[in-house]
Amino acid sequence: MPATPDRPADQLRAAAERRTTWPTAAPLQQAADLRRAAGDPLLANWLDATANALAWLAPYRDNEPGYGMWEAALAVARQFLGTTQCGECRDTGACNGGPCPLLTAEEAREPSADRRDRYAAAMALRDGHPEWPVRYEDDEQDYRRRADAVMAVADAEQASLRAEAEGLDEALRGAISASEKDGARLRAELAVAAPPAPADRAAEVEDLRAELDKLIRWHKEDGAQAVKAATTIKRLRAERAELSRQLDCLRGDMRDMETSLREQDGEFERIRRAAGEAAAGAHHPTEAHPPSVEYIAEVLELDGAWEYLGAHADPAVATRRRASITRRHPDAETRTVRKTTTYIVESDTVVSGVTP
Repeated sequence: MPATPDRPADQLRAAAERRTTWPTAAPLQQAADLRRAAGDPLLANWLDATANALAWLAPYRDNEPGYGMWEAALAVARQFLGTTQCGECRDTGACNGGPCPLLTAEEAREPSADRRDRYAAAMALRDGHPEWPVRYEDDEQDYRRRADAVMAVADAEQASLRAEAEGLDEALRGAISASEKDGARLRAELAVAAPPAPADRAAEVEDLRAELDKLIRWHKEDGAQAVKAATTIKRLRAERAELSRQLDCLRGDMRDMETSLREQDGEFERIRRAAGEAAAGAHHPTEAHPPSVEYIAEVLELDGAWEYLGAHADPAVATRRRASITRRHPDAETRTVRKTTTYIVESDTVVSGVTP
């Protein structure tokens, strides 16, 4: 596609036309309005385009994709808005409970005695002394000495942070100055509108566009990874629920097996007792035993044969055995068979035909 002098500006203008509604984009959009009103549409469009592309993931953390570009754009916006905010405390002036490293020495300075007492009172409260000063003077002096040690460490850390912030501020001012110079040069080149832009400028714009496309692609890939992770978590939860259900089925089967074994032992004992009674009653022709009824649970196997599951005088036992099979194998076919045993007194003539 041939490159034209208006193509970079057109791209920025098109990217800035549809503004994002993310609250984090507000500083960049306000600065863009100021620069557009001041006759600097190129920088205004760049601020809007950066907000549209990156504000939806702000605030960033150090070393994340987009961190450098977002911080640079935010610094430029603050410069034009006339505001300076700390990345940690914004405009509250309280960084981890201490002075903000972006405050001046006069702003950060506070009475030493009052500060020592606040530190000492906090430590005393932590040790279980709700009132300050504490009851004993020795304890009070000990808390103040400990507060002096803590203040010394905090002051050293704050001094280091202020020095680092000053260095970063100086670097940002240099970057802003260079950006303003580049903006002025670009505006002059666009105002000429006669010969096409130099090849190196077109290549630089193409590199910037490729970098922006790469950042946008990274963010889309991160979103796809998040969706994939959510799908995996959902699948694992479903598998865990299924394993839990199967475990419950196995526990139910174990209980049914134990119940069945106990019932079989009782049934064997009843049969032995009935056999003994039948043997004893053989000498009394006029006595007979009442018929016994058993309910047998069976399941149809793949070969077409009915498999014996157990027998009991209580039909509810057969029902439970069939339910246990159906719970594990919903498509299995089961049935209950009633078995009736009658006891008939033989005549005096034995089966062999010999009269006793």
